[in-house]
Order: sequence, then C-alpha cells, then structure tokens
Amino acid sequence: MNNIKVSIIVPVYKVPEIYLRKCIESCINQTLKEIEIILVDDGSPDNCGKICDEYTKKDKRIKVIHIKNQGVSFARNIGISEANGEYIGFVDSDDWIEYDFYEKMFDFAIKTKTDIVISGFVKDINNKIIKVLEKEKAQIFSRNKAIFKLLERKIYVWSLWDKLYKRELIKGKIYFNSKLKMGEDLDFIWKVLNISNKIGYISLDRYHYCYRENSAVTSKTPEKNFSSILVMKKILDESKNIDNDLYKRMQELYIKELASCCRNMLIYNKDKNSYELEVKSLQKELRKNIYALLRNKDFKLKIKLAIIFFLFPYNICRNFKFLLK
Repeated sequence: MNNIKVSIIVPVYKVPEIYLRKCIESCINQTLKEIEIILVDDGSPDNCGKICDEYTKKDKRIKVIHIKNQGVSFARNIGISEANGEYIGFVDSDDWIEYDFYEKMFDFAIKTKTDIVISGFVKDINNKIIKVLEKEKAQIFSRNKAIFKLLERKIYVWSLWDKLYKRELIKGKIYFNSKLKMGEDLDFIWKVLNISNKIGYISLDRYHYCYRENSAVTSKTPEKNFSSILVMKKILDESKNIDNDLYKRMQELYIKELASCCRNMLIYNKDKNSYELEVKSLQKELRKNIYALLRNKDFKLKIKLAIIFFLFPYNICRNFKFLLK
C-alpha cells in the first residue's frame, strides 16, 4: 500500500485470545485508514500466531511476522525494520486504542511538524477506566523541556505506546536493547528524545493500558528492577552533560528507584544470601548520593527517613526487613 501514514507495531506473545482480538480489531477500526499493522508473533506457544494469521485474510493492511521467541524488544526491533509509514506507533497486544487515536495523533504531528507526539493514556482495570495523568493544553516542547516534563511524570511518563515517532528519526538509528530484562522502554524513550528537536503534546485519553495481574509487565521481579536501575544510572550519567537542573531532577528519581529496588530485593529474599551482592551494590550507589538526598527540599522527612534505612549495613537491613512490609 502506498502513502502509509502510520505503521502500528504489535509484539505478540502469550496473550489471552479475548485481549489479542480486541487489540487487533481496535487497530483495524482506526478512522485513519492509511495504516499498516505489523503483528510480530514472538514464537508464542499458544494460538496467538494462528489468530494473527487469521486477521491477514480480513485486512490487507495487516502483516504478520513469525519469529523464534527472543523477547519483546527483539520483536519490536523487527517491527521497526519492516515499518514503511511516515510515523511509527506501538501497541501492546493486551491493550487497545480508541477509533480515532492515530488520526488525531497523526494530524497533530503533520500540523506541528514534530518528531514525536505524546498523548498520555488511561488505565483499564476490569473495564473500569482510571485516569492517571494530569492534563495540559496542546503545546510544543524543545528537547530539554520535553525531558523535564517527562521527569516530572505529571502529564506523561516513560511509557512507549502513548507516543508517535517519525519513522526517519528511529529506523536504522534507534533500536531497543534486547539484553535488558526491564527498562527497555525507558532506554528507548531517552535515546529518541535526545535526537529529537521538536516534541508535540496533545492530551488524549484514547490509549487503554489494560492492567492484568499476571502479565509480564505487572510481574516485576527483583532481577527486572535491577535491570531498570542500570538504565537509570546510564541516563543519570548522560544527563550530567546536558543540563545541571535536569541532572538534579534525574538524581531524585534515581535515589527513589535505588531505595525501591533495595526494598523489593530484601522482601523477596528466599534465604539470607539472596540478592546480597545486588543489594550491597545499590546501597553503595545510595551512599554516593546521600548529600543530594539530604539537601533535597522536595523529599518529605518521612521519605528521607525511609531511604536512610537502606544506608545501614546489609545484615541490619536484612534482619529488620519486616519493617518494609
């Protein structure tokens, strides 16, 4: 198909049929017709691959790629390499989008000539819609301003799928790190923002992030938390060379995530030695940033005291971990 405006990339792996069908049909029914839907079956051992193939017979705009299971990041990279649209969007296979989501996003992108358009999203828990973000009027951000807004986490967050990306910005240039167990979205968004010049924001409640108790996203193991910390450390180091205020804001988030990861690893301890090395490395990082923590006026005293708990020796933290619950 010529003149493809948006390529929608959907990685598929072990998702209940009812969710997968709702996701695909919400993409098919977009009011923006000049789209391609790239379903990447990541070696799913159930009927997901067959369901994807079934939809190719219903809509010629759908392309299915079957690959050996190598993870969601690898699947998304395959999707990027196959994308032909002016812009690229990502939809998780257990989420769904409202009928005019991509039309509004694309029209705003073209009108404002932006590299990225950000919309925000809503949580969908058992068909109950929960709004999780504040709203602001539509506007255009510079690169640094967009990153500041991202670190505030008020009108948009690090999520991948509530954004539209200019294809020429990322294809052949930016890919997902398939070695990461968690934080791959964070890493991708950071890299894309840093090569963007113009970022648009339009408040839409049209992407539905469907929260499932046992999904891969919600089951955040300590190992995954630790992987995310490594990404945040990389971003923190890089932000130091961009802007001092940006670095300070990133440092706040990094300190909170260090403490959160320590907490999770201590609670998940199966025996006295589980995650000992990981926790000690996190504690070492916290100690490096202790003065930033104490000086920060945005941290409430209760939060400061909670974080200071993790500065005690590992054995003390482990023996008193019941306080963390």
